Amino acid sequence: MIMKTQVFEADLVQFKIGDPAEITVESLPDRKFEAKISRISLTPINPGLGDPSYYELELSVSNPDLTLKDGLKAVACVRKPK
Repeated sequence: MIMKTQVFEADLVQFKIGDPAEITVESLPDRKFEAKISRISLTPINPGLGDPSYYELELSVSNPDLTLKDGLKAVACVRKPK
């Protein structure tokens, strides 16, 4: 499954494709899902110079038992490898 999220420009520079992440879903509070960054946008969502720059980040989420459904509210926490 693919999860799309927005990342502030100052945080975006820390990430690269393949970095691991952990997904938590509001309606499944006892579950955590493993993910990896699969795409990083090269252009901001709103390119206005006076606006804060946020970029789209896509995460490939492991969903082997098909618990996750399209539209569920989730939070992604990207972990930087040491």
